[in-house]
Amino acid sequence: MGGGTRVQCRDAGGRAAAAHPQPGDGAGEWPQAEYGPLLDLAETVRLEHHETFWTGYSRKSQQAGQYEVEGFIGQAWYAGDDLRPLLPVLWLGQWLHIGKGYVIGNGRYTAGA
Repeated sequence: MGGGTRVQCRDAGGRAAAAHPQPGDGAGEWPQAEYGPLLDLAETVRLEHHETFWTGYSRKSQQAGQYEVEGFIGQAWYAGDDLRPLLPVLWLGQWLHIGKGYVIGNGRYTAGA
């Protein structure tokens, strides 16, 4: 499950970078030299336990018409040797939301210790 945490950290960090672009920095991208170690650490995170399930619903859009939205909901517990370096990115992701459909509230999560 470390890959899922890597994606979550990458997406949250990319959203943060896009929200505060610096001139000429390739807004929305994480420089590998600076953030690569965090992404590598995210790969080591393992899923300890989960109480999640897959669900879906129909949604209407003026542009796309009616379509299905799917995802999982519930709680999951993760573990790793030292997750403290990841906490700022995961904390920020709680408000930025991540993944497809974040603008309509998908990708929402809460992080706790």
